[in-house]
Amino acid sequence: GWGSDDAELGRFLDDLEGKGDYERAAAIATFCLQIRKATEILQRGGSSRFHPKKNKMLDEFSNVNKGPASDLGVVAMALSGFSEERSGSLWREMVSSSHKDMSNPYLRAMFTFLLAVSTTGGTSNPNDVLFTAVLDEDVLTADKIAFSSLHLPDQKLLWYVNDCWRKVLERGDLSGFYICGGSSQESVALLQKYVDHSGDIQTASWMAIKALNPEYVRDGQVRFWIDSYKSLLD
Repeated sequence: GWGSDDAELGRFLDDLEGKGDYERAAAIATFCLQIRKATEILQRGGSSRFHPKKNKMLDEFSNVNKGPASDLGVVAMALSGFSEERSGSLWREMVSSSHKDMSNPYLRAMFTFLLAVSTTGGTSNPNDVLFTAVLDEDVLTADKIAFSSLHLPDQKLLWYVNDCWRKVLERGDLSGFYICGGSSQESVALLQKYVDHSGDIQTASWMAIKALNPEYVRDGQVRFWIDSYKSLLD
């Protein structure tokens, strides 16, 4: 998760920065209404990517969703003009017309969130349609759950978590462990779906041993995966 207080959040964001994941770090800071922190993260990210020799490893392993330094600089400028109380129609029009063209889903989600806040008078009275649009972006399931826990009312939160669980279970998506944990029969069902889709008993066995409660590791199907994987190693 993102942490239970500002100190844990700060360490989590620092860790993301250290991995070169500036967009995700800035988006999460924004979702937590730490706008200045998000702006500083983007500025540092732009500087780091503008001088790749300073961090060759991050440059070599950057993925296609991580934009160039110029993108982060422009985003930082746009973000610095935001104020929950004072963002005017010009700022909203500029962001609304351009944020959908951003290649990184975290940057799109970040500005969709800010539009939701600025068009309705703050987080106490958000635009629920735009908040839902944030959750439609291609960001990690763990971040979607954390965002919805912060910003959705109880009834919508319950609906969203149930809907999210249904989707990850159907796909056999192991990020569903952020929802079910390792202490229920649902976690075994998720692993079974994963094996059905992938045939990967190695990962299923590792996840079972690392994530499931011991009582579920003794489940007949789980023992079958583990014993099958052991036989492959012999």
